[in-house]
Amino acid sequence: MPTTAPPGLLDRDLSKAEARQAIDLAVPLLTEIVNQGLAVLARCFAPPIQGDVHMAVLLPFHHLLEMLDGVQLLVGEAAPSAARPQLRSMLEALLYIEHITETGPDTLQYAIRGYAYLVARTRDALKALRALRRYDAATPEGQDLIARSVVKVDRSIEDIDRNIAHLEARLVKTPWSDVDSSRQALHRSKGPWYCLGTGTPSNLGNLADRLGRSVYYDVLYRDYSGAVHAADTSRQVIAHAPGRVEIRQLRDPDELHNVVCIAVDLALGAIERVLLTYRPQEQRVHKLWYLPESVARVWQLQSVTLEPRAAQPRAHRDGARMNHAPVPARRNRTPTPFPAPARDAWTAPRGARVSD
Repeated sequence: MPTTAPPGLLDRDLSKAEARQAIDLAVPLLTEIVNQGLAVLARCFAPPIQGDVHMAVLLPFHHLLEMLDGVQLLVGEAAPSAARPQLRSMLEALLYIEHITETGPDTLQYAIRGYAYLVARTRDALKALRALRRYDAATPEGQDLIARSVVKVDRSIEDIDRNIAHLEARLVKTPWSDVDSSRQALHRSKGPWYCLGTGTPSNLGNLADRLGRSVYYDVLYRDYSGAVHAADTSRQVIAHAPGRVEIRQLRDPDELHNVVCIAVDLALGAIERVLLTYRPQEQRVHKLWYLPESVARVWQLQSVTLEPRAAQPRAHRDGARMNHAPVPARRNRTPTPFPAPARDAWTAPRGARVSD
């Protein structure tokens, strides 16, 4: 039997109506940037690039675009707060891309960092596959795990073993094996993959600081980690008094402008860096035409305000009972910590040179 959500906790239609003008600007912008990023990715594979080390950049780039596509879906449903994990993931992908491509694709440093990333991901995949190996119906332990598990492993043991053998064979080839030996020494000292090489950072915060992304790290990685680890309690509680707690409604569009601005900035930074690394002949056109147009659309979005919300019930807990109290009209929002990009310029990717 269908259940109606309490209007103080969720009103899907009202949230979308309140943010309709902003959504109508944001969704086409995000969709266009996803499409442009995928077009750039496709051109990087045509003609096929030589060497698997380049996958260390193009796979995180693909991941970033997939997360951006998810942000677009959530913004279109007036649920920007749910995009926090995607933004955090986009930041990590961009940091990896910028770190690996800090020098040109023909340099030794690029190769060391690229293979360090690929080896680390391969080791992670092996660890995950070996964990699935426990679900072998031919063993007593596997039978017990299968019986107690709600999630069913849809891969056969034979398929898992083939994948394990394939990944292990990759790690014994040069230069994978050389980088893997160095990485295992790092792993014993608790160092991440991006520590390989002289002067590389010891943690993600240091990496973000060196790449000029420390503000993003403080907000997207530190603060937004609460959304990833179910620890963002302070954001969910609006007001607190003795015996009374007011809880934020779902699909509150307050963060929509900020989420879109961050997503656009991260994605355009990644697109420009990938172009500069693999398609430098296209970088000038991208800088002079595509970036200014995208920035102009961000500024147009920033000028849009959400429709004021009339007073309506909001769920709050008073003692042991859930009651309803009127919600005050929407107040001015906290200024975004990430202002829209400058109208007259777009900065080059960190650590990179842009030709005139």
